[in-house]
This record gives sequence, C-alpha cells and structure tokens, in this order.
Amino acid sequence: MTRDLTKIVRSRLFAVWLVRYPEEGGNLTTTREVKTLSTSTPIQGHPDLLAMRAGYEQAAETPQARLLGGLVLISGLYIAMSPWVVGFSNYGDMSVTTLISGLALALLGAGFSAAYSHTHTIAWVTPLLGAWVVVAPFAVQQTGTTTPVVVNNAIAGGLACLLGFGVIALEAMAPKSR
Repeated sequence: MTRDLTKIVRSRLFAVWLVRYPEEGGNLTTTREVKTLSTSTPIQGHPDLLAMRAGYEQAAETPQARLLGGLVLISGLYIAMSPWVVGFSNYGDMSVTTLISGLALALLGAGFSAAYSHTHTIAWVTPLLGAWVVVAPFAVQQTGTTTPVVVNNAIAGGLACLLGFGVIALEAMAPKSR
C-alpha cells in the first residue's frame, strides 16, 4: 500500500501532513490529516535557551567572574613560561608538558573572559589541567626532577586547580531560567 504525503501547514512546533491512502483501484480517495512534531524548529530561538544564555552572560559580567577568568589566563601564561623562569627548560619532556598545559589553561582563561556563556561547559577541564601540572614532574620526568621544579608546579598547578573550581562555581551563580 503506497501513500501520497503532501505537507499543507507548518507551524513552529507542528507540521500538518495531508495523507492520502489509495483504494483498491489505485484512486487516492481516503484522506486524513496527521500532526507531527516539526524537526526543523531552530533551537537558537528557543525561549529556555535564550534565558539560560542570558543567565550565563549575567554571571560572566560579575567582578568575580572577570577576576577568575583573568587569573586563569595569567596562571596559564605563567605555567607556560615557567620552564624558562624557574630554569628547567633543558628538561625536554617536562618543559614541553608544562608549556602545553600552560597554553591550554591560558586559552581556557581567555575563553572564560570573552565568552563564558559558550565555554562554561568545559570549565571542568581547568582543575584537571591544574592537577596535571602538579603531578607532571613525577609522571613525565622520572629522574633528575629538582626541588624548584616540583615546588613551582605544585604551587602554580594548585592555584590553577583552585581557580578552576572557582570557574565551575560561577555556574551556580548564574540565574536559572525557571
């Protein structure tokens, strides 16, 4: 049994289809309207989504959010340049790991400062990167790790981890849509 589907009306939420079923002789005589959910409703205009984004934007405009975003950016830049500041740039893998982790933190901090409403969902990465910076001297550089390297990474990574938890807490400050 074949059927002829003709779309007749489309609203924001529903599409109304005119369904014609053929009779035995092949004539299309039985007609019925069917309402289905529309799959092309743009999510960008959904009221709940707009309210959530407005809440995140409002949370991002607080002085605490600006401070946290800037501090994550600065701590990431410090971690990235710490192999040359502290003097372990000749440690190879350790300096590369610290550089990459610091640059990632700096990018996250820039994202939190510029567009928190779009980057809040990856805020959980910030404390993980901070914890990695703390653990990296023991995981990457098995031998020859000096006290300044361990102390530098413990302080800078611990600070980045705490700042990351602060960024995550900003989501709780965002007004809820309902």
